[in-house]
Amino acid sequence: MNKKQVLCFVNLLAILVLLTYFGMLSLLHTPPTSSQVERRDLAARPEFSLASFFAHTFTHDFDLFYADTFPARENFIKLSYALEEQKGISGEVKMYNTGVQEQQKPLPPSSSSLPAVLPPSSSLSSSSGTSAPSSAASSSQPASQSESVPPPPPSSTEPEATGDAYQNNNIFIYQNAAYQLFYGGHQSAENYAKVVSSYAAELPGVTVYNQVIPQPYNFYLPQRYKKIGKSEEEYADYLQSQYTNGVRGIRAYQKLAEHKSEYLYFRTDTHWTARGAYAAYLAFCDAAKVTPVPLDAMEKRTIPGSFLGYLYTLTQDKNLEAMPDTVEYFIVPGITKVECFTDRGGADHLQTLPSLWQEDCRGGNSYSVFIYGDQPYMRVTTTAGTGRSALLIKDSYGNAFAPYLASHYDTLHIIDERYYPYSVYDLIQQQGIDDVIISNSSYSAATASHQQNLQDLKKGHTDKPLPDFDAPPPVQP
Repeated sequence: MNKKQVLCFVNLLAILVLLTYFGMLSLLHTPPTSSQVERRDLAARPEFSLASFFAHTFTHDFDLFYADTFPARENFIKLSYALEEQKGISGEVKMYNTGVQEQQKPLPPSSSSLPAVLPPSSSLSSSSGTSAPSSAASSSQPASQSESVPPPPPSSTEPEATGDAYQNNNIFIYQNAAYQLFYGGHQSAENYAKVVSSYAAELPGVTVYNQVIPQPYNFYLPQRYKKIGKSEEEYADYLQSQYTNGVRGIRAYQKLAEHKSEYLYFRTDTHWTARGAYAAYLAFCDAAKVTPVPLDAMEKRTIPGSFLGYLYTLTQDKNLEAMPDTVEYFIVPGITKVECFTDRGGADHLQTLPSLWQEDCRGGNSYSVFIYGDQPYMRVTTTAGTGRSALLIKDSYGNAFAPYLASHYDTLHIIDERYYPYSVYDLIQQQGIDDVIISNSSYSAATASHQQNLQDLKKGHTDKPLPDFDAPPPVQP
C-alpha cells in the first residue's frame, strides 16, 4: 500500500468514525426544544405517517428537525460566530447587519370612530392553548438585594477614537456596549403623530399622552459615530410639533439626557433598565402635573446572576459576553391585585397573578421580570385613591415603565399593542378609562407596520366582542 492509499484510507476511516460518533449521539441524546443562543423554539420531531411520507412532508420536516437539534449544535453556532469575528481588522468599533427599517409613506386617512354602543359581552373559549405565566414566583427565593450593577454605557464626552468607522448595518459595538442606530425621518414622525392624534380626536373626555423612547446611542456614542444615525432629539422635537387634538407629549428624551450618567440602558439588550424607565416616568409626571414617587421609596431588588440580552444573541460578540448586564427592579407600593389573560386570541375571564413582577426569571429571560413579559392584557388594582383609571398601550419597552404608573391610578390597564385582540375603544368604554398613555420605542414609532397596528387596534384584530371581565369566571365541570 503506497503513501497515497494510506492517506485515502485514513481520511475514509476518520469520516466513518465521525459519522458513527454523531449518529450514536443523535440516537442517544435528548433533542432540545429551544435554543439559548438563538432564543427561539426549535423544530419539533414530526409524526410519521404513510401519507406524510409519500407527500414528502415527513422527510422535509425531519430534515428541519435534525438541522435544529443535532448534537452540540449550540457549540457549533458559537464557534461559527467566533470564527466570523476573526475576519477583517479588529478595532474599537464593530458593526453587525440585522436588516433595514421600513420605508415610510403617508398613511391613509383614519376611518375609525368611537362606537356609539358597547357590543354585548359573551363568553369566549381559549383557542391558542397558551398557558398562564408561571406562578412559581410566589414560592421562589427572594431576589438578591445586591447593590452591584454594571457601570453605565460609555460617556459621549470620552476622547474619540482615531480609527475610521464605516456604515453598512445597524448594530454598533463600542466599548463593550451594543447600540442600534435609528434612521426615522419627518415622514415617519408625521405618520405616527397622525395616528396618536386620531385617538385624542375620537375619544372625547379622555386625555391622551404619548411618549417615544430614544435609543441609547444618542447619549453615549462619540459624535463621530453618533452622526451615522439620525438625531432622535430633533426627531422628538419634530414629533412634538405634529401632535394635534390636545395630545400631551411626554418629553422622555430630555429626562434621559439629564440622567445619562446613570445605568439607563442595558449594554447587551435592546431595552432600557428600570432606572431608564424611571427617568421617563419623571417626564410623564411633568406632563400629567402629578408628583412622582421617589425611587428610594420603593424596594430595590435584583435578579440573581448576569443577563446577556438580545443584541448579544444576534452578535455573539465576545466583548459583550465579557460585560454582562444586571437586571434590577423596584417594587412600587400600593398594588393590591394583578390580573391578566395570556391567550393572544382572547379570553373570557382573567387570571390572578401573585405579583406584577415575575421574580423567578433568570438568564436571557431576565427582562421578563417586568409585568411577566409581553402579555396581551393586564389589569392592576391599587390603593392610590385618585379616583382615576388609565390604559397603557405599549411595546416591550413599556414593560419596565408600567409599574411606576400604578402609583397614580386606582386601576391601571396594560395592553401590548401587538397581541391584544379586542377593540381598544370597547375596552375604554367598558372600563370607564380616563387617561390613555401610548408608549413606544423610537423603532416602533417610526415603523409603518407598528403605526398601522396602532391604528387597527381601535377596532381590534378579532370579530369577537369584548368579554365582561368583571363577570364571575365560568364554573368548571
